[in-house]
Amino acid sequence: MAKAGHLYDAFYASSTMSEAVGVKVRFEARGLVIEHAGIEHAGGERETWPYAGIVTRSPGSLNTASPHTASQIVLSSETHAGATLSVTNAEFIRSIVQAAPGLRRTPVGPSWMPMVVASLAVVALIGGLIWGLVGLFPYKAVARRIPDDTRIKIGELALADILREHKPCENAAGKAALGLLVDRLAKASGTNIKFKVQVIDWKLLNAFTVMGNQIVLTNEILRVASSPDEVAGVLGHEMGHAIELHAEAGALRALGTALGVQVFLGGWTPDIAAQAASQLLLLQHGRANELEADDVALGLLEAAKISAAPFAGFFEKLSKEEDKQAGKGLKIPDVFSTHPPSPERARRVKAKASYPATPALEPGDWAALKKICS
Repeated sequence: MAKAGHLYDAFYASSTMSEAVGVKVRFEARGLVIEHAGIEHAGGERETWPYAGIVTRSPGSLNTASPHTASQIVLSSETHAGATLSVTNAEFIRSIVQAAPGLRRTPVGPSWMPMVVASLAVVALIGGLIWGLVGLFPYKAVARRIPDDTRIKIGELALADILREHKPCENAAGKAALGLLVDRLAKASGTNIKFKVQVIDWKLLNAFTVMGNQIVLTNEILRVASSPDEVAGVLGHEMGHAIELHAEAGALRALGTALGVQVFLGGWTPDIAAQAASQLLLLQHGRANELEADDVALGLLEAAKISAAPFAGFFEKLSKEEDKQAGKGLKIPDVFSTHPPSPERARRVKAKASYPATPALEPGDWAALKKICS
C-alpha cells in the first residue's frame, strides 16, 4: 500500500494545456492530490480527485486481475473532465486499485448455461491445442473464429469513453491524406482486412489497436514525427497487432476460456460485451507480440516500398526522450513504455536490408496530415 504522505512522480495533461507536465501525486483521505504550479484551477497549485470518480480509460494501462504486475496506469476523473494522469509505479498502482472503487468494478455476465459454456470451453481448448500444433497459438486460433461484427462491436465499446474525452480529428484534407497512407499499407498486407484508422486530439504520445482492426493514433505522434515514413512505421506496427489478432487473443486470455467461448459462439449480452471491452482497455502487449508487430511493420513497409530507416529514427527519438525523462526521475508516459527498449528496436529495424523506396506521402499530403486536428 502507499506510504503516508509519499509523493509519486506522474504526468498530467488536460484540454487546456499545450503539453503534459510532470507533477507529484499523493494519497489523502479525501482523494488523490495532484501538485504542480502549472495546473490552472480554482484551488491554486493543488487538485484533488475524489476516489469514487477515478477511472482508467487508456489501453495498456492496467490489468486489474493482476495489479501487482502492472507497470503503468493512465487515469481520468469524472469530476475533472478532459484531464489525464499517467503514473509508472507499481506501488502506486496497487494502492489506487484499492482506493478507487471504479477500478475494481467487474461487470458480471449472465448466469445461465454455465455448465454448457464450461463444457464447450474444454472442447475449444482442446481444439486450440490441436490448432497450436500446426502453428497457431490456442487463443489466436479461437480469436480467428469470432464473428467480425462481434469483434467490431467490442472494439467500438472499448473506444467509446476515450472518444468522448478526446475527439477524433476531422480536417477533411488531413483525413484524405491519412486514407492514402492506410490504403497503401493495407494493399501491401496482401489481406482483405478493412482497417479503420483515426487520429484523436490527445497530447499523450500513443498509438493502439483494439478488436475489429480499429487503430488510433494520437495527434502527438504526428507532432513528434519528422516524416510520413515515420508515421507509416508506427501505423504498420499497429496493423501488425491487428493482423496477428493480438487484441482479440489477449482479451480471450484475460476473460478466461469459458467466457471467451461464449463470445466465440456469438452468445454475448451487453454485460459480456462491456466486460470484454473493459478488459481490452486494460491489456498490455508482451514483448513477443511487440516484436512480432515490428516484424509485420517491416514487411508492410518493404511491400509498400516505403523506407524503414525513418521508423528506426522514430525509435531513436523515443530513446532520447526516455533518457531525458529518466534524468528528471520520470518515465515517458506512453504506450511505448511497455514495449521492448527503443534502442533495441531501432537496431532491429536498422538491420533490415535496404530496398528501393519512395516517400510514404507527397509533401502536400504530409502537410495536410500534420494539420488533421486543426
